[in-house]
Amino acid sequence: SGMWINGAPDGFQVMDVNATGAAHAAGLQAGDVITAVDGQPAASIAIYDLRARLRNDEPGKVVAFQVRRGSESRSVRVALRDQI
Repeated sequence: SGMWINGAPDGFQVMDVNATGAAHAAGLQAGDVITAVDGQPAASIAIYDLRARLRNDEPGKVVAFQVRRGSESRSVRVALRDQI
């Protein structure tokens, strides 16, 4: 996905985004908070499970995120890529 996430009280906070990664292409930015993943509340997902999924799912797989940036919430679809 080309992003680094850490746990947050209501999901996952995007800490960094690689400028050539899929997350950047989808419009994610450092500071965004992921509140849902494929319709599932992010707070119910273990961070190691999401990290493994983003790392191991096949390139082209689309992951749908609900993202909060400041007071705005929006849907973002990230098509995973091979980053190596």
